[in-house]
Amino acid sequence: MRRALPLALALCLTLPGLALAGPHLRVRSLPPDLPPTVLALPQAAAILARQFDGQLLRVDLTLPDPLDFALGTNLVHEFRLLTPERHILRISMDAETGEILDVAGIHRPRRHR
Repeated sequence: MRRALPLALALCLTLPGLALAGPHLRVRSLPPDLPPTVLALPQAAAILARQFDGQLLRVDLTLPDPLDFALGTNLVHEFRLLTPERHILRISMDAETGEILDVAGIHRPRRHR
């Protein structure tokens, strides 16, 4: 949990489109031998913030489901996001390209201001 606090502070300072849920932010420990092509969490969260508004609740780095793996995805950032309308989204992002793979939950596209 001590590692998650500096990460949470860094994300708060750099991502005005996303608010953090403080102690509920969970970052699963990552293996030390990650490929260098994996997006760092602040980069991945910045991509997310351009497309969604809300409060970041949780982030995991996971293996893809079989279909995404068959399409060439090796690792997935899984985000849980609380929208301003109080809906929870589960957003899967290719951890190497930043492409949004799936959005589960009720959401509306972010409007550019």
